[in-house]
Amino acid sequence: MTFIVVDSALGWGEPNSPPLGGATVAFDPPGAGRVEQVTGADGKVTFTGIDWSKGKAAATAFLDGYALWSGVNLDEARLAKATRVDDAVALPLFAAAAPETVTVKGTLTGLMDAAHSVFVNVVNTNAGTEWIGPSAGTFTVSVPKGAPFMLQAAERSQAYLPSGQGEDMPIFQVLEQSVGATTADMTGVSRFRTWRPRAAARRRRDRRGRGRPPRGSPARPEKLRRRRRRRPW
Repeated sequence: MTFIVVDSALGWGEPNSPPLGGATVAFDPPGAGRVEQVTGADGKVTFTGIDWSKGKAAATAFLDGYALWSGVNLDEARLAKATRVDDAVALPLFAAAAPETVTVKGTLTGLMDAAHSVFVNVVNTNAGTEWIGPSAGTFTVSVPKGAPFMLQAAERSQAYLPSGQGEDMPIFQVLEQSVGATTADMTGVSRFRTWRPRAAARRRRDRRGRGRPPRGSPARPEKLRRRRRRRPW
C-alpha cells in the first residue's frame, strides 16, 4: 500500500497538490504492530506484507508546521475509494498557521442582464474566499500567495418563493478561469462567454443552410419537384 503526503493548500487531494517530503507516516496494519516511515522528496511511502483478512488498519501523517492527520478503520474497500494523487492514497496535511494570501480584484463583463447578481468563488484552495454582489460591482477575493488557483463565477438572479419558505436562484452563466501563481495583489477583467439556447443555435444553422433535411426527405417536396423537371431541349 502506497501513501502520498500532500499539502492541502490547493484543496483535499487535488491532482496538482505538492508532495511533502520529510513527513512521518505511522501505519498500523491489521493484526500487527505499528510501522513508521519517512516520506522522500516525492512524498510517498510504501508498506508491504499487509494481511487484510486480519481486520482493519490505521494511518497517521505528521510534519512540523502542519496539523497531524489520521485515518482509522481502513480496509481494502475504503482505500479503493480514497482520493489519490499520482496513483497513491493521499494523506493531506493542513498547515498549522493560516497561509499568507494576496488580494485579487476584478470586473465581470458579458452579463446577460445588469440587474442580476454575481457570485465569485476560489474553488480549488482551502485558503480562498468568496464574494457575492451586484453584477456591476468589482469583486474582491483572497487567494494563497505563490500558488495557482481557479476562479469560478456565476451570474444569477434571486427572489423569494411565494410561500416565503425559500429562495429561487436560477443560474444563467458560469465562468471558470485558471490563474497562475501570484505573489502580489492583482486586478483583472473576466468575460462570460456568450451562451445561446440550443433551439436558437439550431435556427441559426438553418439560416446558414445547414441542418436541412436530407435529400429525398418529405420535408423538401418542392425542391424535389423542381429537380425532376427536365429542360425541353
